[in-house]
Amino acid sequence: MSYRRFLLGALAIAALTAFQMPDAQGPAEDRVGFPDIAGLTRIRTTAIEREAKTLTIYANAPAAAVMEPGQRPYPHGSVFVAEWREVLRDAAGAPLREGGEYRTGPVFRIDVMRKGPGFGAAYGTSRSGDWEYVSYAPDGSALTPANRSASCAACHQNAAAERDFVFRGRF
Repeated sequence: MSYRRFLLGALAIAALTAFQMPDAQGPAEDRVGFPDIAGLTRIRTTAIEREAKTLTIYANAPAAAVMEPGQRPYPHGSVFVAEWREVLRDAAGAPLREGGEYRTGPVFRIDVMRKGPGFGAAYGTSRSGDWEYVSYAPDGSALTPANRSASCAACHQNAAAERDFVFRGRF
């Protein structure tokens, strides 16, 4: 997948999370859970130049163990975390860089997807495999709660079943 296509997918996730349809549905309970990033493997960090944001992807041990595309689908129990940060700016509003990389501020959103047996059924036609989704604020409160996360599942359908509905993962 090209960087441009990945970036467009990430931007679509952000837009769908921020502007959900009022009738969006999802699981009645949060089975995803707020993550402890300290226990996860950092997969990559991507700078989203146009928005001056960074996206860092983390995976738990089952998800991180998938090292080659042929090892998919991801096993049940897999978790991916997308940590979003604003870029720090100088007094004139220009993004600050250090060693060519953006200097980032605090986390402003944490998107999590978890795979489990029977997960995803509540999304109906928006289902993207056995994954469920929740978007959290850094304090652990839900920005997009499970029962309103159908837009997340619908967006992940764009990642395609052959990729197990994961946009890029490690690849």
